[in-house]
Amino acid sequence: MLDSVTPGDRGMSASAVIDGSGAVHVAYQDALGDQLMYTMYNGTVGTPEIVDDGTRAGDRTHPVGAGAAIYLVNGTPTIAYQDGLSSDVYVANKAGAAWTKNAVKSGLLLDGFAIAVTTSHGSAPVAAWGQIDPAAAPNRNLVIQTP
Repeated sequence: MLDSVTPGDRGMSASAVIDGSGAVHVAYQDALGDQLMYTMYNGTVGTPEIVDDGTRAGDRTHPVGAGAAIYLVNGTPTIAYQDGLSSDVYVANKAGAAWTKNAVKSGLLLDGFAIAVTTSHGSAPVAAWGQIDPAAAPNRNLVIQTP
């Protein structure tokens, strides 16, 4: 077990990637706290980290972490995920001990359902996710974008 909290419900929307050294990097949602979490395993379990606690300036706390997709950019863990209140897509990057997060897709449309990211063949990351446009028919779209 990589992360156990009592009481807790951690592990939803889990995603993993293995780096060149064989370390396993894992992103997942804390379902009770609605937070995005990260840990790693390289023979021993790493300390779980809060990547995004859902705090948004001038607003109530947002449930975050659904649809988490972890990938590596130059060996650095990066996570694409959904802000469940605004249905925006965020990307968080690890820099040392800190995480930075930025919205990469926001607006009136509902984004971030079933996020997937690839960096195949060493290329720039390409992300895909489901989008809902309540005003359109059909109302579901597939978005493909470089995060």
